[in-house]
Amino acid sequence: MANASRWSLTRLLSSDTQQRTRGNSNSSTSAPAHPQANTRTQSAQPQRTPQTPQTPQSSESHYSLHSHPRTSPQQTRSSQNHQASPAQRSSRSTGSVASNASSGRVRAQAYRSRRDQPTEFSKMSSPAIPDSLFFAEDFMLGSGMVIIQPSTGKIVLLHEEEKDTQGRSHHRWFLPKGRKDIGETLEQTALREAYEESGYHAEFLPVIMPHNAPAPLTSLDHHRLRPVTEPIFVSMLEYGNHEGGRNRHGGEYFTFWYIGQVAEDAVPDHDTRMPDEENYETFFLDPDQALGCLNPHSSYYHIVKTAYELWRSTVQLQADPDYARYMVETERQELLLATEQLEGVVEGDEDGAWEDTDSPAEAAARPPISPYVSP
Repeated sequence: MANASRWSLTRLLSSDTQQRTRGNSNSSTSAPAHPQANTRTQSAQPQRTPQTPQTPQSSESHYSLHSHPRTSPQQTRSSQNHQASPAQRSSRSTGSVASNASSGRVRAQAYRSRRDQPTEFSKMSSPAIPDSLFFAEDFMLGSGMVIIQPSTGKIVLLHEEEKDTQGRSHHRWFLPKGRKDIGETLEQTALREAYEESGYHAEFLPVIMPHNAPAPLTSLDHHRLRPVTEPIFVSMLEYGNHEGGRNRHGGEYFTFWYIGQVAEDAVPDHDTRMPDEENYETFFLDPDQALGCLNPHSSYYHIVKTAYELWRSTVQLQADPDYARYMVETERQELLLATEQLEGVVEGDEDGAWEDTDSPAEAAARPPISPYVSP
């Protein structure tokens, strides 16, 4: 199993400083080392294999949904002068306006340069794709889960034996996942699919990881070292109509991947699978065994590998005395802040901020105040 030192406490504590000091230029066109199956090209592919990686595409200009025809600075000034009055055209000849126009052109040119360059993501992700918009009938949402048994460090994998038209057996190893039902959240989908396909009642496993989810306003965890249960990956797969689509031309399948856990004494339930899933088998495998069953170029391989590394690094970080002191101090400061805010509300009430000055008759004639509306 790969070393999880990439998620060390020193690296995570210094991530904020590195982000602040790092330049905003994304001019690098080097492709990420992590291969993925869902890289896009401008020409349509006859059919995409879900778990077969392709060479990351080189730098190409990205199509923007809200892009506008490019005009030269001379055309822009000509159009503005044609619409403006003589007085306005005269006022624009001042030095300050000319300076602002020059800086505006520089900013526009820099924006176009950044837009034409591929966005530089982490090596854990595929290259950026063009801005897109999908109608409801052209996409599906789903969730999947990597189930870990913390007491043993084993990972849950599903297995199905399939036979081709010539009667030869093929072994398929995969993770529990499925589409979101109407009115269901992505988190509920992950838990339900994990239970239906594996037979085990799983719970979310919080891990320490880099993410972009905003923290609560009361949080003072500026280094984002508090474990979270956010999705670790989002995969995108193009499917055809014969692969389960409800329309004539297929669509895109977005799957959000979570990390779950089961207890050591967990007992599976039977008859939880759908009719087309009755041949599924559930196995608890060591990390190396699980990765050995998966194609090293598949998305499943990278999802399982990353989930296990995040969990192991979380265990190691939580055992670090420096991490324990950081969390104790952070929680103490958050408690003090919450206490000060509560005392401020109480002091406002004691000062008569909510004192009722109406007569009893006027108070009785007032309509009742909703408990969800501040007085």
